[in-house]
Amino acid sequence: MLFRLRMLFDSFFGLGERSVEYPWLLRNIKTTSLPCSVLDVGCTESFLSYELLWQGFTVFGVDIRPYYAKPRKMTFIRADVTKLPFRNALFDNVIIVSTIEHIGVGLYEDKLIEENADYDVMLELQRVLKLHGKIFLTTPFRGEYQLAPGARLYDMNRLQNFSHNLTLIKVSFFARPHESQKWSELSEAEAARITRAGGQGLVCLIWKKNVKNLSK
Repeated sequence: MLFRLRMLFDSFFGLGERSVEYPWLLRNIKTTSLPCSVLDVGCTESFLSYELLWQGFTVFGVDIRPYYAKPRKMTFIRADVTKLPFRNALFDNVIIVSTIEHIGVGLYEDKLIEENADYDVMLELQRVLKLHGKIFLTTPFRGEYQLAPGARLYDMNRLQNFSHNLTLIKVSFFARPHESQKWSELSEAEAARITRAGGQGLVCLIWKKNVKNLSK
């Protein structure tokens, strides 16, 4: 209930990326047949695990920070996302919402400084994902890749480099102009134009794993 009220509040007032990311994620993951498992990456500031549990998913979470508000039925492990403590091909789905852009840039409790740590993360997520499993990822978008203070701002060229052993099955672009609180779903070109003019952009993607095993 708390999650639903929070999401409705954010959606009504158009506040931040969460007002786009959460509805997009829940709308797309609900087509998954149950029962199945979900790994929620970077979960400690999210209410998504509560909603996924309510919908019937088996939920695991991982974050480099402690999770004091962990749902009772969720399995949470505090760990480095570039070195996940899980066996190969364990999860049916992986969600990583507004997280990958912060890994390897020294933010929060992450001591790793490595611009290409996002590639290491994606390899680990592929490793722990079952064959034909899906990765749902959301992250800030710009017309060109930029390493900003505390975060990466992605373009499609860098994101497509994550797809070596994955098939990209859906991508959605959202943006809001600098003077506006209203998010709109747009084409890649229009979203890039708005971000170059000082607006805010977001990209949401779904990949499917198409190789049987990935060694660590």
